[in-house]
Amino acid sequence: MSAPYSDNLYSADSDDEPDALSPTDGYFHASSESSSSRSGLNVPHVPNVLVEDPSQLSRDDKAREAERERRLLSSGGPAREDPESTASSHVQDNPIALTPRSPPRVSPLFAHPIDAPPAYSPSPTSPTVVDNYQTFTSTATMGRPEENAPLIVHAPESMSSPSNPSQPPSRWHRFKDAVANINIRRKIKTILAFLVIFSVISMIFSSFTLRSSHGSHPSPIKDNNPVAPPAKDHGDFIWGPSRSCLDKPHVYPKRLIDLDMRPSRNLSIVQTIKEVAKGWSLHVSGEVVIRPAEDSSPANIELEVISNHEDIAIDFDLNKETQLVELKIPRKVEWNTAKKAPCVQIRLTAWVPRESILNSLNIETLQLDVNVEKGLVMGALDGITIRSASGDISAPTIEASNNDENVVPYTLSSREIRIHTASGDVKGWYPLYDLLDIETVSGDVDTKVGPKPVNPQDVRPAEFYVRSASGSVRVNEPLDRAQQAARPDREFPPRDYTVDILTASGDIKADVAVTSLASFGSQSGDLDIRVWPVLDSSLLAVISSSRKPSLNTDTKSGNTKVKILEPLWTSLATIGGTIPPVKPYNPNDGRNPFLILTEESDDANIKDSKPAFSMLSSKHKSVSGSVQLWYPASWEGYLYAHSISGSQNFQGKGLTITHEGGTYTKIIRGQKGKGYSSLEVETVSGNQFALIGEKDQ
Repeated sequence: MSAPYSDNLYSADSDDEPDALSPTDGYFHASSESSSSRSGLNVPHVPNVLVEDPSQLSRDDKAREAERERRLLSSGGPAREDPESTASSHVQDNPIALTPRSPPRVSPLFAHPIDAPPAYSPSPTSPTVVDNYQTFTSTATMGRPEENAPLIVHAPESMSSPSNPSQPPSRWHRFKDAVANINIRRKIKTILAFLVIFSVISMIFSSFTLRSSHGSHPSPIKDNNPVAPPAKDHGDFIWGPSRSCLDKPHVYPKRLIDLDMRPSRNLSIVQTIKEVAKGWSLHVSGEVVIRPAEDSSPANIELEVISNHEDIAIDFDLNKETQLVELKIPRKVEWNTAKKAPCVQIRLTAWVPRESILNSLNIETLQLDVNVEKGLVMGALDGITIRSASGDISAPTIEASNNDENVVPYTLSSREIRIHTASGDVKGWYPLYDLLDIETVSGDVDTKVGPKPVNPQDVRPAEFYVRSASGSVRVNEPLDRAQQAARPDREFPPRDYTVDILTASGDIKADVAVTSLASFGSQSGDLDIRVWPVLDSSLLAVISSSRKPSLNTDTKSGNTKVKILEPLWTSLATIGGTIPPVKPYNPNDGRNPFLILTEESDDANIKDSKPAFSMLSSKHKSVSGSVQLWYPASWEGYLYAHSISGSQNFQGKGLTITHEGGTYTKIIRGQKGKGYSSLEVETVSGNQFALIGEKDQ
């Protein structure tokens, strides 16, 4: 708001209540002119204008005032003046305005003004108000410009003397500048040191997280078994077409792509189809080979192509970020010969340096086979998966002529290994760490399995799964070699072994070790099973139905043969520890070759006693197929057999049986010893036979 006029202390340009004078707090509100010059110091703005005090009258004015008072006293009332003389007297006289005073207004409690108004600023001349007059012109146009400047400077001022650029800086100024520069350098060094320390801590933490998340040793390739040396002859890539292919081979130039084999990297090799609308269907054959690199050669992938068509466009690309190697083969090509088909033969070789470690390995093919070569030593922290549509999946096997039975053909170290194919076969030797999952649709499975030690940092069961629809299954674990060994638990490390094998129409033949669970089933296939129980010695002291090992077989029309060997008693306390040496086994001394650990053996001491096998829960079912069982002599428990029309024959030394049932059902109940094992056999028309231990003479 404008300041009050000198002739009207209660006048204002506006009636805005916040800008009015407040008699309650004694402050003036800020003027609009000084609002722009306010500062955070809250210093009042005093205009640099000196005005005369209208209350101070001159001598002539005093004389006229005295004469005027005399006339008033003599006349007894106000003197009436001529309008012209009144107007002229207004120009000469300067009395205080008689404007009525406005009623007081209440200001906010904390609305103290920041700037002070100019003292006695004159009001502008208004022709409509005849009772007010002014001596000075408006403050906006009067005086010199500097008179409008505030007397108090709002900007902060330095208390030191002004610097002289002509003089050199003093020692104190030079010292302050040096200290400032040192502080800046120290800050920069501190920031850099913090970044370096943070990077080191991040690397250490990430390395620890990687190891702990996989629950493995610093290097997953920690196998006590020696590995066979790689083959020296890798074989030439030779054109071998089928009878339907035109025999005019064209060799394409080799193509090479470098790989990054580190624990933080994945490797995926994928074969896909490139759709083409017209042309003849292209016959594709070949293989993907995982082969050990020669000496210190780097890791790479080599592509070799032979075809009877010179213009087949095969895409071979590598995504460096994900390390995905993609091989795209056209489904159809333009072809002019009707008698013979267009064919292409491919070999994709992954050269892997010894003891290479990846995060994960994934191979997916359509028509191409997948072959693992002898002498390969590599590992994957997060699992290995090999899939094919029609190609076979093969690995080298343990040769029967090998004198050193501990030598393995290769090392593919990963806690989880998955082998899946549709119509292809699965062949070779495969390690069993925590999971070995083999699955086919119509392909056969013929594998040998090598049990591996448990991971002490992440104890898990050794799970062995096999699935096939119409393919036959043949799996073999080294049971015979382990039974003849001085320390059978060196061949089968102490851990929980589970087996689950299922087919639709394929036969199953398996020699496997079992701890807590074994299940075998087929619709129409035959079962020929040999089981070696590897049991925890703590089961001898605790009889609980929830901890009983279980063995189940189930067929519809297939025949069942099951043979259970004398169990291997061990202790989970030996997991991760060293196995004490023992005197080599001599088959001529009559000592029992089986390792027996009783419940009192805290450090896996060897006992020649044979505890009762009294905690197995087994069930064998069939519809029309026969069931034949051979159980060990140490088995003790209860027997229950049920059949509609099948024959029943149960024998064993110390086995007592009772026959029940009537014309349409046959039931046998039996018991051997004082154990708590349970054996249940059920058929509809299939015959039943069981021999527990030796025959009763």
